[in-house]
Amino acid sequence: KDQKLGPNGALRYCLEQLWKSNWLKDQITSLEEDDCFPYVVFDCPGQTELYVHDHSLRGILDDVRREFDARFTAAHLVDVAQCAVPTSYVAACLLSLTAMLRLELPHINILTKMDMANRYDLAMPLEFFREAQELHRIAPFCGVQPCSLDEDNVEEEPSAYARQLQKLSGKICELVDDFSLVCYEPLDVSDGESVAKVVRLLDKCNGHPCGVHAPQSLIEDATELFLLHRGGTDGPSISVDGDNRGAAGRDREPRR
Repeated sequence: KDQKLGPNGALRYCLEQLWKSNWLKDQITSLEEDDCFPYVVFDCPGQTELYVHDHSLRGILDDVRREFDARFTAAHLVDVAQCAVPTSYVAACLLSLTAMLRLELPHINILTKMDMANRYDLAMPLEFFREAQELHRIAPFCGVQPCSLDEDNVEEEPSAYARQLQKLSGKICELVDDFSLVCYEPLDVSDGESVAKVVRLLDKCNGHPCGVHAPQSLIEDATELFLLHRGGTDGPSISVDGDNRGAAGRDREPRR
């Protein structure tokens, strides 16, 4: 209020102040590091301004990397509900690409809440949204009701707004396709194997030798929390192999 800033401006201001202060470094230093699996998770805001117009987040990560010899992996989470609205999905792909280019970190895009995917009427098969290839195929669905394309094989003439939206969406799709960097890894928290696969991919991205396997405790915690929320009692049993854990001949394992 004193700075006369709106929500997004206030967020940028806070990140700038965080970058200038030592508060975050002090908090990391105070953590009790698990020598076997030292993870620190930063839950970042999703506002586009932080990745397009602002350098504070990048600066914070660079400082932490130098101070703690940290290995970062960026995980961009996209709700599967975005797939139900073609324009939202196109925007999510653009934001994923922007984060990848601006942060310049090992990066994984994750399609979350896959256990709820069957609740939505999707314009394209789910595999299309996971692969994010040939995105121009979804542009004709932008700004158009799905029923108008399918019902009785009668196509309604799109409005002027819909035509402009399709044209814009098509250009964005071409841009994302030209980079050919975006794809999504599915995540279903009710499936221990899905959780373990995502963790292994994160480990490979941050350079951990051979890709460490997710610890059994992580899989059990994820499935138990989901089942507790849903009122269930039994969860999948996953056998985890820890043979690849650790880096031989190294005295100190970097924080990840």
